[in-house]
Amino acid sequence: MTRVKTLKIIMVILTLFSSAPSWAQSMPVTVAIVNKGPIKQVYHGFARVQPLMKTHPSSSYAGRIVQILAHVGEKVSLNQPLARIKPLSKNRDNSSLFAAGGAYTVVANVPGIIVGENYSLGDVIPSGAPVFTLVPDTGFRVALSIPLQYSPGIDYATKATIHLASGAAHATPSSIRAFDMSGTGYFLVEFVVTKNKPVLGSVIPVDVVVKHDNSALLIPANAVVEKNGAFFVFVVKNGKAIQTLVKIGIQTPSSVQILSGLHPGEKVVTTGQYSLEDGAKVTVVSTGG
Repeated sequence: MTRVKTLKIIMVILTLFSSAPSWAQSMPVTVAIVNKGPIKQVYHGFARVQPLMKTHPSSSYAGRIVQILAHVGEKVSLNQPLARIKPLSKNRDNSSLFAAGGAYTVVANVPGIIVGENYSLGDVIPSGAPVFTLVPDTGFRVALSIPLQYSPGIDYATKATIHLASGAAHATPSSIRAFDMSGTGYFLVEFVVTKNKPVLGSVIPVDVVVKHDNSALLIPANAVVEKNGAFFVFVVKNGKAIQTLVKIGIQTPSSVQILSGLHPGEKVVTTGQYSLEDGAKVTVVSTGG
């Protein structure tokens, strides 16, 4: 076979390969592994600095009051035990209650003076019940308007970061008004800060965790493709990209919670997915996540 004829055969092969339909070619892609981990959604807002008002040390669990440790007129310090609650549920997590001898202790969320006992010894109280009324003796409060859609995730254990010129302060709600404010689509949450004192009436940024899940099924945000109001990803199986419909939950700039459609350990395409069709052949060139 002459050299010229060999070159002609090579050219024909290259021409046939380049003109092959897209489904017959293998697309190089990068993928991430579906895994479990924590995720939280933060609402960024602005709140006006206001003078202090009454706060309500509360129970994050339903239960029976088995001991009252402080009374009206007493001056209390931050985190001072005020009452003990025998929980109706054995579920325990991070909250304003501290485990102590089979019961939980309601503590003062600010230093101040007790001006009201809202329940008596032996009373059974619901979760989130304001057990005491307390007037803080230092600090300030801020009132933040939050979209009503986030109200199910806000309770008295919700964490907020209040950004001051002197540094960040952390607080939980002292008051929650979980109803629409005059048809605005927002509800009001107040926070008390016991240190520093910015100028009354000034506006400061506040970040509030409105949703969280410590064991969420996660994928990178760039793996999700939206089409006609639906969300899907491409899962790599046996060298092919399978278009898979998913239901998403909490979203952050870097990660997305998957509520249904995927399982831990599966591989989802993170680059090249916008050029893929269902069942397309793919070659994984890099794996992360």
